[in-house]
Amino acid sequence: MIKSGALSTLLTALAVLLLTASVAQAKRTCNPAHSKTVVSSGFARVYGKGGKAYVCQRSNGKTRLLTGAKPSCNRKDFGAICDDFALGGKWVAWTRKNPNDVDVIGPRLTVMYIPSGSINHKRYPTDRREGEIYRIVLLSDGAVAWAESISDGGAGAFAVAVFGTDIKDHPIDRLDSCGGGPFSQVSCYTDASSLRISSGKTVEWNYSPDGQQPANLTASHALY
Repeated sequence: MIKSGALSTLLTALAVLLLTASVAQAKRTCNPAHSKTVVSSGFARVYGKGGKAYVCQRSNGKTRLLTGAKPSCNRKDFGAICDDFALGGKWVAWTRKNPNDVDVIGPRLTVMYIPSGSINHKRYPTDRREGEIYRIVLLSDGAVAWAESISDGGAGAFAVAVFGTDIKDHPIDRLDSCGGGPFSQVSCYTDASSLRISSGKTVEWNYSPDGQQPANLTASHALY
């Protein structure tokens, strides 16, 4: 007969083993065979497998499909419109591109809360514009900003603009000042790759007011 104290110890050890196995299994499910990491954080991993993109929550192994996104793309291909991905806190952002054709309008962007898979469908996916989304920055509360090419006066010319969620529960706004108007620079060059989180809820990017490189000035804008 097993004494109550020994039985309690045995049951505790069994519970620990089961918990350890469960956690290990959850971690394994975020690293399926033949998958390739696209972007990762301590909370989640975005990976590609079989031509599709997924996000996996590390704590429980819950995996969700990032609808329409392709995990890999060669930006050197002529006319390639590639998908982009970002993680921030418990949120994931991704784009869904159009076919590999310079004559079509560009991708849509979606932001999702990973634990529940919820999406604000009043805001996402975003409207399509003419060009490509080059870079996304995503804050820990789901606020987002991105650099996107837009038509610059026709004749096939494009310029980079910065968009984002600067007011909570408000439509997405253009954040840079290069779009014309009485208080805006009409012609400038924005370095899409420079978009970053500077501090707190502020994002910043580099630009030049005369439309020439290098982009040696810094602009910033607070998100909600």
